[in-house]
Amino acid sequence: MLSLQNLRSLSLDSWDERELLPPLGKLPFLEELSVSYMEKVKTVGDEFLGITGTQTSSSSSSSSSVLFPKLKQLTFHGMWEWKQWEGVGGRTENGGDEITIMPCLVSLRIEYCRQLMNLPLFLQKTPVRNVEIRKCRRSIRMPVWPENCEVEIFQDEEDPVIPDVSESDETEIESDEEITTTSCGWKALCG
Repeated sequence: MLSLQNLRSLSLDSWDERELLPPLGKLPFLEELSVSYMEKVKTVGDEFLGITGTQTSSSSSSSSSVLFPKLKQLTFHGMWEWKQWEGVGGRTENGGDEITIMPCLVSLRIEYCRQLMNLPLFLQKTPVRNVEIRKCRRSIRMPVWPENCEVEIFQDEEDPVIPDVSESDETEIESDEEITTTSCGWKALCG
């Protein structure tokens, strides 16, 4: 059986049917990770970090965990449906001091992830020195970066326009009517 324990570099490309990222956070020597064109992934969370629900509770264990202990470079590219990057325990922040995430991270690149709305707060506790965000939504929520971190945002995308129907005299929406605007991908069911 093939062991991935000594893996130092990994590129995951075009896993079209995959809805979750594999649990890679416990690979002890992984230094470079690139994830591209996993088109059905909508949320990145605990499964990617490689932790289970029992590890997210501070009362479950007194021991500490280090996830992605050697990771230096992390790249996401062309994740068209990716909307949320959650922190520990389904929250967008670090859920406790007993878990350390990416303590060696130097470079983070996120490209062509146009629906991504947030980056997790645990990133502000990393030593990251270079963050590059390209062709992502303009209003992406980011953590406060360390002082010595260079953040570059290129060609940010306009956020989807949500129509304001509250001021229109001509528009009346029934409680179960569906609104769709295909040009920006915004869809809502009023209820």
